[in-house]
Amino acid sequence: MFQLGIIIVILSLVIGFIGGGGNILVLIHPFEALIILGTAVGSFIISNSKTSLTLAFTNIHKVTKREPYSKEDYVELLSFLFNLLKYSKSNSKMDLENQIEYPEKSFLFKRFKKIFEDKQVTTFISDYMRLIVLGFENPYELQQMMEDELFEKKIQGQNLASCFNRLGDSLPGLGIIAAVLGVINAMASIAADPSILGRKIAAALIGTFLGVFLSYGIISPIGAFFEGYTNEEVKFLECIKAAIVSHAKGHPPTISIECARQIIPDHLKPSFVELEKSLKKNLIVR
Repeated sequence: MFQLGIIIVILSLVIGFIGGGGNILVLIHPFEALIILGTAVGSFIISNSKTSLTLAFTNIHKVTKREPYSKEDYVELLSFLFNLLKYSKSNSKMDLENQIEYPEKSFLFKRFKKIFEDKQVTTFISDYMRLIVLGFENPYELQQMMEDELFEKKIQGQNLASCFNRLGDSLPGLGIIAAVLGVINAMASIAADPSILGRKIAAALIGTFLGVFLSYGIISPIGAFFEGYTNEEVKFLECIKAAIVSHAKGHPPTISIECARQIIPDHLKPSFVELEKSLKKNLIVR
């Protein structure tokens, strides 16, 4: 969806400009773009810590995704949790520990590819199921620990979004800087032929245009995207939390899975019938 949005934004600008009688070649001023993009990257590096920069660059690829998880992913998660909790009820703690300590060797994890490949989800499940194996018996304290971790993940997502929001806020100002430099260049050639002077003034105005366009057309929307994307990632983990806490309270797997299902957003939530069919189809623990 990111690619589609970028295409719509650029085509709207270009077609509207040409339709109004503009010459597209007038918009091509690579040195104005260099001033804005170069100072933007530099200010981005200055204003963020190494941790924030790493977080930004390792997550930027996510903008090409519409959402982190689909309805099918939630169905797979519930099916996996049902088998895991059923296995926990019917086997010893040592057997369960072997499954969660080494997910790459676990027949439970490997059976559900999406869960197995998502390291954040795998780690979250393993960490808290390990506490249960170790004898952590207070489900309310366990729930609080999980909520604290999820809160930190939300803060991390907000920090990631703010990195891009700050950059977006600075771009119009950087565009003005580029425009001022262009005007200085134009004023230095005030005695030149009007056609030459006109091109220099146009180049200066392009700086303002690029700064505003990049800010409100690309960078700020990316910041808003990351904030929503992180919330959806956390919602997936909250679904896991509900199942594990219910399990820690002694409820049977069917009840724990239903508690988890109720956490899922409505547009992604499988119906009870859909889930029941999936559980029967993917039942590997008898």
